[in-house]
Amino acid sequence: MPIAPSLILIADDNADSASLVRQLLAQAGYRTAMAWDGEEALSQVEALQPDLLLLDIVMPKLEGIGVIKQLRERPQYQELPIVVLSAKTEVEERVAGLDAGADEYLTKPIVGAELLARVRAMLRIQETLRARQQLEEENERLRQEVAALEGFGEMVGHSPAMQEVYRLIQKVANGRASVVITGESGTGKELVARAIHASGPRKEGAFIAVNCGALPENLLEAELFGYRRGSFTGAEADRAGLFEAASGGTLFLDEIGDVPLPMQVRLLRALQEGEITRIGDNHPRPVDVRLIASTHQDLKGLVQAGKFRQDLYFRLNVISIELPPLRQRREDILPLATHFLQRYCEGLEQVVPALALETRRLLLDYAWPGNVRELEHEMEHEMEHEMERVVTLSEPNQEITPELLSEDLRGQGIPALVQQGAQGEKLKELVVQLERQLIQETIEKNQGNHTRSAEALGLSRQGLLKKMHRYGIG
Repeated sequence: MPIAPSLILIADDNADSASLVRQLLAQAGYRTAMAWDGEEALSQVEALQPDLLLLDIVMPKLEGIGVIKQLRERPQYQELPIVVLSAKTEVEERVAGLDAGADEYLTKPIVGAELLARVRAMLRIQETLRARQQLEEENERLRQEVAALEGFGEMVGHSPAMQEVYRLIQKVANGRASVVITGESGTGKELVARAIHASGPRKEGAFIAVNCGALPENLLEAELFGYRRGSFTGAEADRAGLFEAASGGTLFLDEIGDVPLPMQVRLLRALQEGEITRIGDNHPRPVDVRLIASTHQDLKGLVQAGKFRQDLYFRLNVISIELPPLRQRREDILPLATHFLQRYCEGLEQVVPALALETRRLLLDYAWPGNVRELEHEMEHEMEHEMERVVTLSEPNQEITPELLSEDLRGQGIPALVQQGAQGEKLKELVVQLERQLIQETIEKNQGNHTRSAEALGLSRQGLLKKMHRYGIG
């Protein structure tokens, strides 16, 4: 498709002068448009988006200097080439035009050859600027594509599921809307929150994370909203809360589903009003915080059960990002293993060892109940800890063979029970063993909390207690 000739706007109230300039430009192959006063010049620039403006100084309604100043105040016209055409020859007039933002100054009567030479020079500069801008935009697009391929910071994975996560991070990073990140424990929800913060306009501000499920209600309230001296026993001085500390940045509320109902009312007010009140204080304080929350629970289910406020749910869940468990993106297992191996070997100044073929098979076959990273770091067999283990046990330059892996990965966990069943164990007995082991591991994962364990297993609390009694689980 041929490129259209450059469009030049001629703003001049002198019909003879304007006609001469227009004829010269047309003969040289340029497209032209006309404006007969300063106000029309501004509207024509807005409507036509010319490649160059030829501007008279003395015009009705708005003089040329005023036109130049108004255009240069608008970011989109900072680089529009402007050539002043004027019958005034005084040095002061030239200086005024150039100071206002003109690029060139030609005096009337116009010499055709000089005008065309200046026009060509200005348009070459304009083409160079546009090429540079296109290059910058292309580089930014490529940087985003590379980020999507390589992940964000500690996030690693090329699977379609993770590509979708990266796409959502890029899409929401520059906004202000609240985000809820869902997924099983250990899938990297805080890493997603940090990536959103680091990719957006608040990256220079603070990123503050708090685990809502790890603090009792009164302590969580004090941490989030702060308090005045003497407002409760132990409050020996005024203290700002995390909302204030995160103002201008991002506040990440991990496990938002564990926030008690009374605290949910205060959270909702902080989000709606953009202000908080410290405990024991009567004066609200403005805060500018982007809130990102996460949970491994079904918030909609909690709303239906009356355990989570519906209005807070809708306020938080403007944008939702779901993180898949590692078992659903197995193509990321080996890249993650290599990533963690590299990190630990760098710390020990060791050469990164290779993974033996059988080791790779075991890593790919394992269910990874702790996902990429168990947040409380309780499980010994999640990916990060497994790689730390093999680096610690391996010899320099030694290939990572299966005997360096934990017992679960080598078949001493649930897979071993399946193999045992294949060798003649009765199905009923095998199911009993599997169920007992699953219940025991779930209770350990939830630090003995029977309510959470029952929810994770899809049982009632009473049903879980009965099974524990049946299997002798203390």
